[in-house]
Amino acid sequence: AVMALDLPDQDYSEKVLQMHKSRGCLMEELEYVTGIWYDGMVNAFHYKAIKHLLPYSSAFDQQTWWASQMGLIVRTEVLFRGQLLIHRYIEARGSQHRQFPRDLNFPQNMHSHFIQGLDAHVGQDAFPNVPRS
Repeated sequence: AVMALDLPDQDYSEKVLQMHKSRGCLMEELEYVTGIWYDGMVNAFHYKAIKHLLPYSSAFDQQTWWASQMGLIVRTEVLFRGQLLIHRYIEARGSQHRQFPRDLNFPQNMHSHFIQGLDAHVGQDAFPNVPRS
């Protein structure tokens, strides 16, 4: 459903690979690893997944622009668990950013905000234990 590139400073795919190696699973020949967390720098979406994942939420933009990517990560995991692929051999580089809100103290209701409306995508009341704001 979603394709992301690894970032050299995060090296997520190598960490996943090392975890599998430590469990006795050799996966060196794989181009992709599955994941949960991904950077928003370069992503590709299957055309059928876009309507479930986008648009980005701007609800927390005054506090932090990172929240919109967190919302995309949450929605990807909830709707497409195991279908996020991180390419091991193509990396995105670009560590310079202009100034933007970067508060890491995310609001308590952030995750529930991001999954609001997902019941319609996966079935009514699919998340009964998640408090609604």
